Amino acid sequence: MPISQRVLKQVAAFPVVLAIVCYFFLPSINAPDLLKGTKNVLQVAKTIPLPGDGPESLEFDSQGEGPYVGVTDGRILKWRGEELGWVEFAHSSPHR
Repeated sequence: MPISQRVLKQVAAFPVVLAIVCYFFLPSINAPDLLKGTKNVLQVAKTIPLPGDGPESLEFDSQGEGPYVGVTDGRILKWRGEELGWVEFAHSSPHR
């Protein structure tokens, strides 16, 4: 007794659909392992919009201040906190 093509497609599609649903709705499948002593802070991180295109680079200074970012128009910006935001720290010279 042969299985019809229609029934075969439905039977074959069910595991694929089930796997996709499980992947997106069960966080333990795609979440990293919880390691003792680590801080999982990436989930609460927020983005800081830049007043320019880039960043081309990102750095902190030796005192832990910053970040400093270089944007495509040659400006170097420094993050001064929520109240001040990004301020121009320096300009890179086009004739180095």
